[in-house]
Amino acid sequence: MPTVATVNSRVKNIIDRLTGLTTTITAGYTSNAGGDSSSSSSSSSSSDYQFTNDIKKLNEQAAADDRKFEEEHSKVGPSGGKTRKQSLQEFVLLLFFVSYGILVVALSLYMQRIGGSVLKIVALMTFMLLMIVAIILRYA
Repeated sequence: MPTVATVNSRVKNIIDRLTGLTTTITAGYTSNAGGDSSSSSSSSSSSDYQFTNDIKKLNEQAAADDRKFEEEHSKVGPSGGKTRKQSLQEFVLLLFFVSYGILVVALSLYMQRIGGSVLKIVALMTFMLLMIVAIILRYA
């Protein structure tokens, strides 16, 4: 079991090391900021001026990039550079509706063959098609 004197000496050693580290960090910070305190005011004003110039340059560059983006965007146009044939979504929808039409024809022929009501099937499938179109229009 450690005694009070041992704990006290360990705490004192840790505090001394932390004080040394604090002094080293502070000295390194002041040397990077411009040395001693008499020259720090002139160096801080020059660094503030340089910082302001850097901000101006970055703002000008951002404005130039924004203008360039707007010019390129206006060249492409509202369609995003794609024609109607290039849209995957339109292709998928076309494929769906064509296959749905084929399904309606197949069910109608099947119902005619077995002697069922073709008109009911066509009416039901048309109603379902209208519901599907309404859902697509609502959530697209």
